[in-house]
Amino acid sequence: MIKNITDIGIMMSCFNEVKAVSFAIQNLRKFYPKNKIYIFNESNESYEFLLENDPNIKIKNDKDTMSFYYENNVSDVYLLPEFQIKIQDALLTFLDRICQTIEYAESEYLLLMDPDVLIRGVLNIPSNTNLLGSLRNSGVPLSTKKILSEIEGSVIINKWGATPAIFRVETFKKSYDKFLSTPNLLEKLTKSWSAFYAHDVIIPILFSLVGEREHLNNDFTECNTDFDWQTNGKKLVHHYKKYYDNVEVNFPFFKEV
Repeated sequence: MIKNITDIGIMMSCFNEVKAVSFAIQNLRKFYPKNKIYIFNESNESYEFLLENDPNIKIKNDKDTMSFYYENNVSDVYLLPEFQIKIQDALLTFLDRICQTIEYAESEYLLLMDPDVLIRGVLNIPSNTNLLGSLRNSGVPLSTKKILSEIEGSVIINKWGATPAIFRVETFKKSYDKFLSTPNLLEKLTKSWSAFYAHDVIIPILFSLVGEREHLNNDFTECNTDFDWQTNGKKLVHHYKKYYDNVEVNFPFFKEV
């Protein structure tokens, strides 16, 4: 059975995408007018204007955890000690932000939303489903699968794409506790695969620790891969970069939008 998600908190990590963040929040509020939103700002830009007429937004100006990924070819350097420190810190910071959002929102579900996410309706989730994503990526390395195979109660996954992710808060807490309590798991994972800086990898792997797989979100569509994204009626749009800088150069599929 499919149900509407109403009891949901929203977390957004952002950098300097001020126009995109403003537009994303404006559209979200059409369908979730009072749900709590926690924004983590990693830039020097100010997002305080979002608080003026919205008492259910919280903003934290936090450290930059992502820039070094864009400045380096991570697959070449991720095993170097200085990069392991950065990757592990970024991963733990991301998970801690989720915990802060959970405490703030006090909701049954959580949506991990980026500035390039467009909400076009009330979202849905099948009953007894704990994690929704796109499942558009495949090929988890054997080294990561081996780690999962050695953890009692875990499942081995090969597909992922949990950005934007929707998940049940109680299941996240259970998986996060297992992650923290499993000896040396953080170091083992970050050394097994260069992609552990990516949020859409971290969440499915975390849930797999407690036997939960990512499920396909039927509300999901993507601007740069789905030719009919404007007309298909899907409620959760990813890669909506119309309000990013240099949109016509960097994201040409928005030229006529």
